[in-house]
Amino acid sequence: MILRSIGLTLHRNNAVLTIRDFKIQLFNKIESLTDLIDTSAFNETELINHITELANYFSISIGQSQKAINVILKYHYHLTRINNNEIKRALHCPIDSKILAVLEINNLSLNAIDIERYLEIQNTISQRIEYRVDFDVHWDTQHLEAEGLL
Repeated sequence: MILRSIGLTLHRNNAVLTIRDFKIQLFNKIESLTDLIDTSAFNETELINHITELANYFSISIGQSQKAINVILKYHYHLTRINNNEIKRALHCPIDSKILAVLEINNLSLNAIDIERYLEIQNTISQRIEYRVDFDVHWDTQHLEAEGLL
């Protein structure tokens, strides 16, 4: 879904850059961030900088950029089973329409989320749960249990 949204944005902007270019840059950012996670050098400032750089490079919204980065980082963190609360605290919840609905934030699309709004949403999540990344995991688990898959 996020690639479709980014593709539409690139098309609307008559961008020279393509989805393939986006994937290459995204995975370069992910490699950099996962290296920081794996060496315990990851922090929230690095995450925000990478999200912002990707958004600026492709003229997409912070909402679109954060979704692509945060989803992959969430899985990297959980699959590598890193036991580092400082890294976990620095990770963000991937924002999407389901998360916005739970937070009762209506009529806001990822395309409309700028850095200020993004940080406000992350702050709202941190007021509800100790580790923002777990807000998304809790949501996934809750729905998988409701479907009888867990």
